[in-house]
Amino acid sequence: MEDIVIKPVIEEDLHKIVSLRKIFSSSDDPVRHLNDISYYSWHNFNNPIGRGSFWAAYYGEKAVGMFSMIPKQISIHSHKYLICEVCDAFTHPNFQGRKIWSRLFKLNYEDIIGKDIHLLYASSPTSASYPIFINKFNFIQLKDVKLIQLIRPLNFQSIIKLKSASHMLSKTLSFLLNPPYNLIFKSTNKKVNALDINIKREMRIPSQYQEFWSKCEDLFDLYFVRDLEYIQWRYFSAPEHYEFYTLNNDNSMVGYYVLKIIPWRDLTIGAVVDYFSNSNNVLVFKSMINKVISSCMRRNIDFIQTWSLSSSPYYKQLVKCGFFPFRKETVIFLNHPIFNRLKNRKIKSHYTMSDSDYI
Repeated sequence: MEDIVIKPVIEEDLHKIVSLRKIFSSSDDPVRHLNDISYYSWHNFNNPIGRGSFWAAYYGEKAVGMFSMIPKQISIHSHKYLICEVCDAFTHPNFQGRKIWSRLFKLNYEDIIGKDIHLLYASSPTSASYPIFINKFNFIQLKDVKLIQLIRPLNFQSIIKLKSASHMLSKTLSFLLNPPYNLIFKSTNKKVNALDINIKREMRIPSQYQEFWSKCEDLFDLYFVRDLEYIQWRYFSAPEHYEFYTLNNDNSMVGYYVLKIIPWRDLTIGAVVDYFSNSNNVLVFKSMINKVISSCMRRNIDFIQTWSLSSSPYYKQLVKCGFFPFRKETVIFLNHPIFNRLKNRKIKSHYTMSDSDYI
């Protein structure tokens, strides 16, 4: 390790971080978030909660390893705690096997402990990093926090063609699949329409947001805090493009969702990266889903993706509206007494893509 220098990342070195991250990007991958200086500056240095920790390993003038921990707020049984998400953990292929990843983790962790942050979590760890988190750094899974990625096809022909590379096959199969699928999962519902939900695109945080959020805070046992300051940072100050929509009923805000358009090969993905409702009325959420589906269809989006916990009340509604489980994702937490007490308990939780570094 004597030829490797490990130190905190400063903004002047972000171009080296961008160069390292490019090694792990493929033109075939969905463009989930930016890899440029503006993104890392926003993500690591402009967080309203405060600075977490961001360390990198350097070989000469080149970054060969990176690891960050980003602070957020989590609410557990109505008590708020500071927590850091493990993010952007990469080691250059030519320097793997030299314990860079582990050393970066330890230095970041010591850093956040010094800032009085004792909770950690990680989303969708790779198959290589998962056993390290579990066996070496004592992370655990909560029995009732099972995360699922769901997909809602809108253009069967484009999706099948991507997989089969056959225009004729994709045209034939889509002709067979579309009618029964659309019949089973109708996007119209008399009860939903009677609810009179108005959905509006917002270019800035709506004035009613604080009042809306105050009604949400006790709906779940475990969730990541989405207060006014966080929403401003996460969606309106980010260097990336998010579409923020509010759900309104009788001039009151009752929910919101956030859409991000992601190019992938010849397809376009509509990612519902976040959603929340202050009402237990399932029709409010169904109204949101129907709006997402109809607007994405008008925009020729090929499929919609989102995340939901299988125990969440939102999960069943997504399935009823034609979303199907595509794959399991993973959320793991540092084995702190706060999470250890929840390990085998039934808890009402909420988690979306926006709570992760995934997007």
